[in-house]
Amino acid sequence: MSEQKKGTLLGHFIGGFILVGIIFLIVAIFTQIHREGIVGYIFQWIIAIYLFIFSIGLLIDLFKKWRKKRWYTKLIQLFGVILMGLLSVGYTLNAYQDWPYLNQPSYVELINPDVSVDFTRERNDYILSGKSSSGAEFEFNLTKSHYNQALDLEEKDEFNSAEVSYLPHSRIIMELTYNQ
Repeated sequence: MSEQKKGTLLGHFIGGFILVGIIFLIVAIFTQIHREGIVGYIFQWIIAIYLFIFSIGLLIDLFKKWRKKRWYTKLIQLFGVILMGLLSVGYTLNAYQDWPYLNQPSYVELINPDVSVDFTRERNDYILSGKSSSGAEFEFNLTKSHYNQALDLEEKDEFNSAEVSYLPHSRIIMELTYNQ
């Protein structure tokens, strides 16, 4: 196989990988499957692996045509490699540190919790916040169904506390129960 065909094949592979990853991210973000439970934990690992492979692809492309690239293209790609690598390490570190807590997640009971929506990003973030009995403040991302459930309880004045089992490093909710 000629070098040009190998390069084209590698380019198609990297492009396809990026496209599949972007589609996966969009579906996960809009369905909010990445916010809670074991799926949220697996999502942490998938994002870490995706960012790592993406940074390796950028690095290969950078060094493959080093002499043909302009200085600013080299600089931008090198910045991309470093950024994606650091993000990959961050996601991997959180997921790895949460590994021991999968069977026994951390637990907190929030007294007089509050639910809100953060409109500052491209998507709406549903947030559960409150204080524990020791006074420590907590904040978790919710799915829309848990947010709506909390609003229903708030309308009936029955939203007094919430019991949350969560992974301590990534703050992924493993189990959530509202108490009336």
